[in-house]
Amino acid sequence: MRDAKSNLVLHFNACTTSVTKKGDLKGSGTIWYQSAGTVNILPLNNVKRQYRVTFGSKLEDSFVLHKENGLKHVLNLLRRGYTTQT
Repeated sequence: MRDAKSNLVLHFNACTTSVTKKGDLKGSGTIWYQSAGTVNILPLNNVKRQYRVTFGSKLEDSFVLHKENGLKHVLNLLRRGYTTQT
């Protein structure tokens, strides 16, 4: 992780947060990182280069990252708009 040259300011319904760290994640490129874990951003464009990505809004309300070996990573959308991995 390293200090970003400029901050990424994110505005949510109830708050604003500033992300000040960047890092390089193998296979995903440059990511934004917040140590508190409220916001860690993997650009969808980078993730889809490595995984097949689907989104279900009717039943699950989640992003699913499909690995070639058949395993899946599920990122559930929370009420506040964040995601959590299951």
